[in-house]
Amino acid sequence: MARVDSGGASNQGNLPWVLQGLLKALVMQQLLDEAMALAPRAWAACRRFDTPVVVPTLAQLAALQGRFEAAANLVGHARARFEARSSALGIVDVQALAQAEALAEAALGAAAAQALVRRGRTLEHADAALLALGDAAASTA
Repeated sequence: MARVDSGGASNQGNLPWVLQGLLKALVMQQLLDEAMALAPRAWAACRRFDTPVVVPTLAQLAALQGRFEAAANLVGHARARFEARSSALGIVDVQALAQAEALAEAALGAAAAQALVRRGRTLEHADAALLALGDAAASTA
């Protein structure tokens, strides 16, 4: 991260994707506390560059942490944000959302989880940040 930070502001156009890669690697290795620690910074970078690239991974992270309602809402939010940008989800993102949705359905029941996914599609980005980041969301506003 020190090398990324030393590049200066003019070199940070790829920062959301760099942080997404780090975040995804932490989640895949089940280093959930470390992933959660990186999440506010990744969310802030995405907000700065107006891209939703970390939302699928944060939905997956929420589900793996047992925050199933947040996960289901974030699944809907991610899909809506990508659709609004006419952007296709990558296969890794599709898999992250599928896992988050399946875990939420298993924990909450299919009907309840799908209601939350639908609700998530209408969330403002700031409200999604609260679900994704919890108390750390205040530092990204």
